[in-house]
Amino acid sequence: MNVRSILKSLQKIIGRVWSNTWIQNKMAKILRNIEDIYNLFSSYFKKDDQCLIGIEQESFLFDCSKTIPKRVDYAFLKALFEQKEKNGWQWDPIAEFKEHVELVKDGKNLSLERGGQFEYSSKPYKTIHELAHAYKQDYEKFNQDLPQNYFLCSLGFDPVTKIDNIPTIPKQRYDYMESYLGYWGRTMLRSTCALQVSFDYKSEIDLMKKITIVTTFQPLISSLLLSSPIVEGQVSSYESYRCHIWNQVDTNRSSACFAMNQPQSLESYLDKILKISMIFLMRDKKYIPCMGESFYDFMQGNLKALPGEFPTESDLLSFIGTTYPDIRLKKIIELRGFDVVPPPYTFAMPAFWTGILYDSASLDAAYELALSIQKDEFIKWREDIADKNIHSVKKNKDLICQLLLFAKNGLCNRHNQEAIYLEPLYELMERGVSLSTDIRNDFNNMDLTSFIRKWSN
Repeated sequence: MNVRSILKSLQKIIGRVWSNTWIQNKMAKILRNIEDIYNLFSSYFKKDDQCLIGIEQESFLFDCSKTIPKRVDYAFLKALFEQKEKNGWQWDPIAEFKEHVELVKDGKNLSLERGGQFEYSSKPYKTIHELAHAYKQDYEKFNQDLPQNYFLCSLGFDPVTKIDNIPTIPKQRYDYMESYLGYWGRTMLRSTCALQVSFDYKSEIDLMKKITIVTTFQPLISSLLLSSPIVEGQVSSYESYRCHIWNQVDTNRSSACFAMNQPQSLESYLDKILKISMIFLMRDKKYIPCMGESFYDFMQGNLKALPGEFPTESDLLSFIGTTYPDIRLKKIIELRGFDVVPPPYTFAMPAFWTGILYDSASLDAAYELALSIQKDEFIKWREDIADKNIHSVKKNKDLICQLLLFAKNGLCNRHNQEAIYLEPLYELMERGVSLSTDIRNDFNNMDLTSFIRKWSN
């Protein structure tokens, strides 16, 4: 056995030992009250020069070798992941199940969603240029591994496949989530793809400003890059069917309940999260249902399934992963409200929000503007962006232009020449349309394979 094989075996052994949640829990700090959680999030604060940018992108992998494009099944995806292992990727030693569904390499991550959606998570970068360069390199290699006429399609909703025909991935986590979230949750998990952008936060004040700004304005800026008007082979009545679905999914844990238009403290925001019903928790790679109980119950040692046991940081972050605000608070903040889009549109959202959130002047200007917006107004924006009859881009043109100016000024102040990534947004703004208009036109004028190829990475 050579040195490389020995090291690989040791890594697997260490991974198995560390993945034992009993060991992790014994080593981790116990969370007993909201003050403990507040202190935990305070420990995530970063300095200016530590603030980075990351993305997560989901794509549908289609086999277009036949007349009708078809989503690939788990056997194909597992073989693809095994091929990636030969190219330097490694199985995540803390994977949840025997069926491998996650790879890691140099701070990057590849995983599979419920319907086999291919999820790429970048490592965090200092600039949009670095992020875009790494993304392009990685996707070039991904595409080289695919057979001819296989494409990673970046649209917000599966344009072809009926939900009952979508092959699923063996993750018990999704069994619980589908059972709890019902029809709309099942559709969301199997048929949608999203783009997420992550940022750091520097203090409680900085964090709450960012949450307020994103909660308020994300629906407006998202309206430029909607990408899911096609549903199961038909043009729908929506600009974004994905957004329509999210407006139906468990409103007690999704964006509307996090809406705010006045200053809040981190503690009051955490209080909202901790009151949301838990779905499950994980012990020794097994999921334990705890529907109807809150994280407050857990901190008091009152969970029915685990009486006398208290949560740790990993329990908290796992629970937060089952809440669905447009901006999710973790070690970083995740901006989650975007339909996935292919390049060059991919980098427009990271650039826009970098200009707003990482420049103090633009942050303050956007925050003051957010406080002037009535709560029912931005809730209406979120409801309206899905409907193609509302014409959100034209209706809110002046406000969107003002936000784009904040973003452009913020990017210029960074002196990295990153404002070029805003050009796709300006082009759509000048036309007064969402990207979904172009997608609809292409669908009506192209065969399915050509359509999917065009809207792929």
